[in-house]
Amino acid sequence: MNFIELSSENASRETKKLADIIRQQYAPDAVVFVAKGAYRMGLELGELFDVPVLEIFAERKHSRLKRLAAPILQILPKKLKALLRAMEINNGTHIKAPDRTVFWGKIPEKACDIGFKKILLVDDSCDTGNTFFQCIGKIRERFPDAEIKTAAINVFSDSKKNISTDFYIYTDYIISGPWSNDSPEHEAFISGYNEKFGK
Repeated sequence: MNFIELSSENASRETKKLADIIRQQYAPDAVVFVAKGAYRMGLELGELFDVPVLEIFAERKHSRLKRLAAPILQILPKKLKALLRAMEINNGTHIKAPDRTVFWGKIPEKACDIGFKKILLVDDSCDTGNTFFQCIGKIRERFPDAEIKTAAINVFSDSKKNISTDFYIYTDYIISGPWSNDSPEHEAFISGYNEKFGK
């Protein structure tokens, strides 16, 4: 399985590439990012399309374990990290635990009364499709008339059983970036998130 480790600079470059793909077919009037991992993507896409940005959370039950293991993972060689990520994906952990706890983050006051018609939902990677599927359900509760499109840097083939991601760059790549708990840039990434959206 292919593995890409992105720096903040490279992640921004990939986000711009994704925006170019989206722009050919879609002009959103709002961007919703899956927090916290896709917050930089969400902000950058919001700026590129000049639209409001909202956050939504979709938490898995085993997320806490990954956070606890992060300090150890940071010191492992890239090849070993790639192998561990491939094992996590291939062992079906995400498929066995499809449910997410989905809830809105802070929604800017000026966005509360806007009836968005074209919403772009973004995440760094679509592994099983469960996060997108469940987030779409939550978005529809608040914006029932909106057309919702999805975008990610990477899409795994297995996710197509649950959902068709509308815009993406890579297929079946393991993507590691500043949003990953084991990234050397993760602390700065979270600090940036807290500045923008609060703890």
